[in-house]
Amino acid sequence: MYSLLIDTHSNILNIVLFKNQKVFGILSKETPSQSKLLVPLIQNILEEKKVKIKEISQVIVVNGPGSFTGVRLGVTVAKTISYCLNIPIKSISSLDLLALSTEIKDNYSVAIRDPKGYYIGEYSATKSLLKEYSYISNNEFLTYASKNIIIKDIPINWNNIYKFEFLKDEDQYNIKPLYIKKIEVEK
Repeated sequence: MYSLLIDTHSNILNIVLFKNQKVFGILSKETPSQSKLLVPLIQNILEEKKVKIKEISQVIVVNGPGSFTGVRLGVTVAKTISYCLNIPIKSISSLDLLALSTEIKDNYSVAIRDPKGYYIGEYSATKSLLKEYSYISNNEFLTYASKNIIIKDIPINWNNIYKFEFLKDEDQYNIKPLYIKKIEVEK
């Protein structure tokens, strides 16, 4: 059983191929234009590993928070693959992705920076989400960081994707990007 993971939440585009829930191949590319590279990278990893697209039995997408356009692109391509192959689609947030990559044995917060602030997820030592994700400004982050253990900018442990209960079953017609902060027109 092969699973394809698409991660476009940051300027690093990650495509991960799993075989029987173990990492089988990874392609990562730092790029400002993911729209040009996403589908070719998916094709490249499948060709490199000699896997036909019809052998993919599940698609996983990192649905945010993160780059507004990048997340929308990743979700759209994942939905398209799910629909065309009639396979299940699962999602994981970018905050959960970082949370499962740490070995901290205490409560901690995961932070993902954007130009105006930070997306925050608070987790227990057992990697359970403690409360809803939030967004705080750069100024608020300084105070927040002085009172909390903060995880940010760590390498993702792709092998932990199936180890913890973060993957959410989604409806291929209704899966949406995860937006936490309000856009300017909503304020």
